[in-house]
Formats: sequence, C-alpha cells, structure tokens
Amino acid sequence: MYEIKVGDIMSLELGERKYRACITSPPYFGMRSYGDDDAEIGKGQTLDEYIEGLVIAFRKIRDSLTDDGTLWLNMGDCYNGSGGAGSDKTLLGVGWRLALALQADGWILRSEIIWNKSKAYPQPEAYIKRPQPRHETIFMLAKNQKYHYVPDNMFTVWDMSPVSKSGHEAPFPVELPMTCILASTDEGDWVLDPFAGSGTTAVAAQLTGRNSTMCELYADVADRMEKRLDKLPKGEGSEWL
Repeated sequence: MYEIKVGDIMSLELGERKYRACITSPPYFGMRSYGDDDAEIGKGQTLDEYIEGLVIAFRKIRDSLTDDGTLWLNMGDCYNGSGGAGSDKTLLGVGWRLALALQADGWILRSEIIWNKSKAYPQPEAYIKRPQPRHETIFMLAKNQKYHYVPDNMFTVWDMSPVSKSGHEAPFPVELPMTCILASTDEGDWVLDPFAGSGTTAVAAQLTGRNSTMCELYADVADRMEKRLDKLPKGEGSEWL
C-alpha cells in the first residue's frame, strides 16, 4: 500500500501514523530547481538557510517515526559558486554540515555510507583541476539509542549505478532505498519519503512488502509518480527490477 501527499513537507499533515524508517534525498543545495514553488528546499537560500530549513523539516519527521525508527539521508555535495554561494570554488561539505546539524538537534548519527557511482562514469567528463567526483554520501541516523536494525554484513561502501530515466531529474536506483528498507524495517511497516520525486522509495517499499507515504511538492511530479507505482506488481516482485 502507498499514499501520496502533495505539498510542502512543512505544511503537510502526516497524521498519527508512525514510520519505522524515513529514506530520502532532499533537493541538493544550489544544484537544480524542480519548479516554480518558493517553498522548494534550497531555492533562493543561503547555505545556512538551507541547512536550517532541513533541520526543522527532519525535526517534524522525527516526531512521526517509531521510537526505534531511523533516517537514511542521501546527500550530494557542491562547490562554492553553485547557487550564488560564492566564487572561491571551495568544496562546501554540505552533507556533513547537515549531518552535524541534525546531530546537534538530537539525532544519533550512526553511520556514513559512500554511494560509489564510478561504474557509471568510466571516463572523465572534462578536464578540471581536481579529482572527478564519483560518489555521494548516505547518512544513517537514529531517533533513539535503541533502534531497529537487521544485521546483514552490510559495509559502508555501496557500489550502485545511478538511474537516468524515471520521470525525474535526480532518481537514485531502487537498490539504494531497498537496502535501507531491508536493514531497518519489517514486512508491513510504513516507510516515509518527504522528498519523494519519482517515488523510488515507494517502489522499493512495495517490492519488499512494506507500506509507504510519499510527499511531493509538485502535483505534476506526483502524477507521474502515481502512474509509475500503479504499474508495479501487487506482491513481492524482484523480477520487475
């Protein structure tokens, strides 16, 4: 089962339901805009405003997690000069700034995971005076010290190729949220993605027997997401991947 809520995560009512895990990838700072809504995270913001806004959003989400719930947060980085952030070309360390801000706000920071995307980029794109970035970071955070985790000899480097076509500009592969779901939830649990985009987290949830709530700011993106989810097999269907 899945449900889609259209609107800004800060204004949406999540209700009384409790989620075992939140798995998400917010819009990256200074990288792109998905539409014309001023409520879009990162749009027209300074880096400090961006971080502060996400801390507030995830504080709300923490209240909707079960006591043993976890947050799996995929975050890319950028350089000064992106999004009007300056021009000295220094790496901003956005992911770690956010992770430490969440930690200061009460989250327990449990792990940094490297999403290795190098297999999708065998050759350098262009000459630049620094190594080519071929990874993103996933942070695992817990609401409380006692949290639900299913050990499966998981390591902190995940080799997964990014996806280029699913009706959204920045989808991650379904293998990514599926790995998080299997590590932190049981069948029948509810999973939340407050920045759902193409709905890949819901795809992973449905294919593993979990339920999901997807929040999306833009109605047209939500419509494409619903059409994608309606095509999924109703039961477990790894052959669909």
